[in-house]
Amino acid sequence: MSYRLIGAAFSDPGAVRQKNEDNFNLFGNIRTGSGKYSCTAEISDGRISLAAVCDGIGGEAAGEVASEMAAKGLCVLPQKAGREGIDRILKDINLKIAASAKEMGNKMGCTFAGVYFENDRAFICNVGDSKVFLLRDGSIRQMSLDHTAVAQQIKMGLISSEKDAPENIKHTLTQNIGTDPEEFGIEPYHAEEIQLKKKDVFLICSDGLSDVVDDDEKEIILSKWRGFCFTTQSSFDALEKTAEELIDTALKAGSKDNITVVIVKVV
Repeated sequence: MSYRLIGAAFSDPGAVRQKNEDNFNLFGNIRTGSGKYSCTAEISDGRISLAAVCDGIGGEAAGEVASEMAAKGLCVLPQKAGREGIDRILKDINLKIAASAKEMGNKMGCTFAGVYFENDRAFICNVGDSKVFLLRDGSIRQMSLDHTAVAQQIKMGLISSEKDAPENIKHTLTQNIGTDPEEFGIEPYHAEEIQLKKKDVFLICSDGLSDVVDDDEKEIILSKWRGFCFTTQSSFDALEKTAEELIDTALKAGSKDNITVVIVKVV
């Protein structure tokens, strides 16, 4: 059994930064140009497809290069969705970005958070702190696992929540794409395989959104448009409005980072 998937992606440089270090891959479509960028797309035949966000690291020029390299590299899809095929692609992208960074004499990398779809299943994977959420039956939950110093300290019982974390570690990643494999190999996180249901909504975002918009607010915004599905065009319009509202909410909350959201709905 396969479902129709409709998606919308929106990337905004934000209120502070000149360049946009974020990128995305929505069913093979990636961000181009340096300003605001949005697109919509759909998949209806059950073939393997991907929706993902990559947030660049290493300064504006280097971060933008790394996230674009990753977004383009993710156009290569595994023959079969699953841990082995996904890891092979991510590790190949990691090698290419690490080699390019060494050639440029500059440290650079990016995060990755994505959902691979195949027929009636979804496979969620991430490296870094970009996040994947699933809205199902009106309730939202984070499906990705943060690779951050804060998450590590919470796991070790050193602090109880992100609010207790010292400022100097709040944006420190413990993993990212672009790491020299001779120094430290990447270990992507894989959530449990998900059986899709109609009206499931996946949100993938960079920390420009997740740092300033809490889960309750995300749930309210996504739920507002969840049942809106009359025609293909009206569904696309609803998803675009949802993406825009999420980004506007982040900007009003004071986000100082680039902001990228990808939304996929199962119909």
